Amino acid sequence: MKENMDLTRGEMITVVNRSGKELELLLRRCTADDLDQVVALQDRVVQKIASDMRAEKADPAVDDLKHFHGQDMRSAALFISDPREELEFSLKNDFCYAVFDGDLMVGFSLMISGGIGEKNLGNVLGYDEERLSKCVNFETTFVDPAYRGYGIQRMFTEVRTCEALSIGATEALTSVSPDNAKSMANLEANGFVPVKEVVIYFGLTRLIMRKDLMA
Repeated sequence: MKENMDLTRGEMITVVNRSGKELELLLRRCTADDLDQVVALQDRVVQKIASDMRAEKADPAVDDLKHFHGQDMRSAALFISDPREELEFSLKNDFCYAVFDGDLMVGFSLMISGGIGEKNLGNVLGYDEERLSKCVNFETTFVDPAYRGYGIQRMFTEVRTCEALSIGATEALTSVSPDNAKSMANLEANGFVPVKEVVIYFGLTRLIMRKDLMA
């Protein structure tokens, strides 16, 4: 990643997959005007996960079950989507980033700062207010299924790490499904270590992972 990137205006980046194919994408900070594209991208990701899981093994006991805001329970166990109103709130109040192939959003990532708020995973770990105030949360990241394999998720982690350091954070937390091997591998490659397995998000099992930003 280049230093001093202007993410408000946007910067062109080059990503490469394992076969050597290159793509030129626009990386920029999101605004509330991007809401429809964020929701559409998330829907594509959820539909692909659900389709792949059903193709792998149908399970009538859970295939028709719904999570708290309408997502099917099977895909929610691996990746929990955010309701439209929560995404809209984050676009207005949190650090949100996206990459675009032309006009099409193909990746989105979210970081929450702000210390002691209820969304801070440090609350689950029993952090005091001082520690919470220096802790950011690397929240949802999702990439269009057609653009996987280009290191976009890893790039988002690097962007959020730089942003977190710039606002004085000393550590970052995130949560991941224990069954999401690819996301766990990406996080570990970027310095995250597992801390605690918990049941959150209305009954879903997640592993909280931590990164020391000062190391």
